[in-house]
Amino acid sequence: MYKRGQEGVSSFGSLAAIVLILIVVVLIAMGFYVGWDKVFSIFDQTPSNVAMKVEACKLTKSSLLSSYCEIGQKPISTTRGKVYASCTYSEVYSQLGSEYQFECSKDYPNLEMKFCLDKKAAIEKSGGKFVAKDYDVNGQTCEVWINPVDQASVDFLWDYMCKLPTASRNAGKVNPTDCNSLNPSVSTTSYDPVDVLGVNGVKIANPTGKVCCAIKRATVAETKCVAAGGQVIEGENCDTSLLLESDFPASTGIVCCKKTA
Repeated sequence: MYKRGQEGVSSFGSLAAIVLILIVVVLIAMGFYVGWDKVFSIFDQTPSNVAMKVEACKLTKSSLLSSYCEIGQKPISTTRGKVYASCTYSEVYSQLGSEYQFECSKDYPNLEMKFCLDKKAAIEKSGGKFVAKDYDVNGQTCEVWINPVDQASVDFLWDYMCKLPTASRNAGKVNPTDCNSLNPSVSTTSYDPVDVLGVNGVKIANPTGKVCCAIKRATVAETKCVAAGGQVIEGENCDTSLLLESDFPASTGIVCCKKTA
């Protein structure tokens, strides 16, 4: 009987070991294919310091360059304080062996700027205030990243801001020539060239050969909408009883509605 008990314990231990190995294999596979930040988020934590980030970066290897270059959605603790970091962040990169050091700027340019702009849009959409200097991304604040000086980064910012909806117009479309080609022969919708403003409200110079085309919102119609207690938005969380179809044809994608939440 004692021998059978030992065999039972041994079988249970083997089964537990197999299950544990399977869990580890699944987590490693998830890290490779969806990114280690997402795996850590399952346990509501990301690498808390540089050493843990270094190990995570080693696991991604060269076959997963997108995960290697991805900037974590939660900051890590560094000598600079809290930093939103990718594997190219200097304190992390310097601790990786040469076999784990890869270049991101060529295949994934302007990741830091995009991270800052996306973070700003998300915070402001939820009603918060984005303070650029409070976000350190790969060793520089968002205040630096969103005010680029090199032409390639300025062009990237121009493209990004053109496609962003504003209070006065729908999201724009980047066109290599002019806006006429976007205007169908029979339609109430028309695209006009618009200035592209940076996050500081200053006009960004047009990249060579590009035009930002957007549907402008009619001032009179917008005034009517506000007078009716509504807002001109893109159709999210709307009380459609305030829809003014005559002033905002469906083809424009613009609606006048009251926010419900």
